[in-house]
Amino acid sequence: MRLNRFIAQSGVCSRRKADELIVMGLVRIDGKTVTELGTQVDSEKQRVVVENTVIKPPKRKLYLAFNKPKGVLTTMDDPQNRESIYHYLTDMPRVFPVGRLDKDSEGLLILTDDGDFANILMHPRYKLEKTYKVHIIGSPTEKDIEKLETGVYLEGRKTQPCSIKRIRQLHGEAEYIMKIKEGRKRQIRNMFLIIGCTVKKLVRISMGNLKLGDLQPGTFRIIGEKEINEMRKSLEKPIRDIADKKKQSPSRKKGK
Repeated sequence: MRLNRFIAQSGVCSRRKADELIVMGLVRIDGKTVTELGTQVDSEKQRVVVENTVIKPPKRKLYLAFNKPKGVLTTMDDPQNRESIYHYLTDMPRVFPVGRLDKDSEGLLILTDDGDFANILMHPRYKLEKTYKVHIIGSPTEKDIEKLETGVYLEGRKTQPCSIKRIRQLHGEAEYIMKIKEGRKRQIRNMFLIIGCTVKKLVRISMGNLKLGDLQPGTFRIIGEKEINEMRKSLEKPIRDIADKKKQSPSRKKGK
């Protein structure tokens, strides 16, 4: 783990402030002063001292996969005391939801006390793919579905390209698997309204490599470290690829 991250997660200060302390020579590892940024530290084996204070290893972060039932609010604190995900997690340490599912939607939610991880998942540039099972009322044509896949305008802004695959056709109704990489408020519902269809049921079944599986509504499971690391790698790779392409592209000379 990077030294500045270790210091920040231990609650001493921010990463930026930690970098300043390191450069000023106020941080020691196993008795030796460290001034180089980017230094790695083994938080379990090495002794870190910041301004003469021994820093304790940060507590282990908690990651939960929760199957939100329909009608339940995605909040840990509702002033009106309506049914929320908080009521299903009263015996757990304090965590918060990563993103949201509207009250009428159900399915996979990630909850954690790891702010850095939550920011990565929610940041638009990482484009976390989310998969939904969508049951609609209506009979859209192939052209209608292609229109949604290409992108439609919601509140003056076009939606990003997505994938929609029909899995079941009923009389006047249909079911689809839909994959999107953004998450605006009631986005899927509003997209189908544009083509004259109403969403009857909406279930999120995966976020990145994490799947809802057979998790029952109103229950949760702890997400293992391996799954979290796989998700981190899958999100960070596209950003590294973009950065590498920018380095490789020749710089343009300004015209005289």
